[in-house]
Amino acid sequence: MTKNDVLIENFLPKTHTTTIKKIYSYSGKLILSGVNLNVVDKNIKKDDNGVWAKTFLLPHEYGRFQNFTFSKRKAEWLGGRIAAKYAGNRLLQGRGSLKKTNYWHELQVCQDEHGKPFLEIMSGHDQAPPPDISISHSAGYAFALATERPCGMDLQNITPRIITIQDRYMNEDEKRVIDQLNQISGLQEIAGLTLLWAAKEAVRKLHAIQPLPSFRNITLRKFSGSFQDGFCLHLKNQNTIKAFGFFKDDYAFAITLKTK
Repeated sequence: MTKNDVLIENFLPKTHTTTIKKIYSYSGKLILSGVNLNVVDKNIKKDDNGVWAKTFLLPHEYGRFQNFTFSKRKAEWLGGRIAAKYAGNRLLQGRGSLKKTNYWHELQVCQDEHGKPFLEIMSGHDQAPPPDISISHSAGYAFALATERPCGMDLQNITPRIITIQDRYMNEDEKRVIDQLNQISGLQEIAGLTLLWAAKEAVRKLHAIQPLPSFRNITLRKFSGSFQDGFCLHLKNQNTIKAFGFFKDDYAFAITLKTK
């Protein structure tokens, strides 16, 4: 992933996009974009008058941004909204409903009563439903997924800490499935464990109901795919749920869409 640019564009390889559409029988657009939070943080700290942040935020969004005390949280919040607006705009460009230059102020990121983010198109533009979005951040990056169907997305930095908490979110049967995934793909133990955590988090974000299903109540049954092409994880909560997972550098990504 990029080290110096703010935006990480066109992040999903075409092969992954094709696989996701096949898994969910989805024919719409699918945009995943990212933001380098280290670059965001540097720009915030040297931006005394807030000019840089206001480039991306509407006045009331900027007001909320100013309410955050810690610089890390400010960067994560702003980075997530930059990624979400960019991804949403890319999807909406196909409708010809937004300008190509000033779309930052034509979209706003809101939250519903459960805390799930959603896009709102400002008045005077497309009256069709806005894209569904999901936002995640981890270890220096924020990513947002925009689709034309309810979605959930999560990314997790792969670190040894995941070993110490694995009993909180998986059982022995799931551990055996993850061990098989790691062995077939030549991955370290922490990679598969992190991918499962991301997949379960993506499922929770998709549903966004209160109370959220616990990690223990979302169980992994089997998987298919490969390291190169990405994995389809077959999970079960009340119903069978599929999550698409893949790795990039030291990160695990998981995406899930609502089935019709």
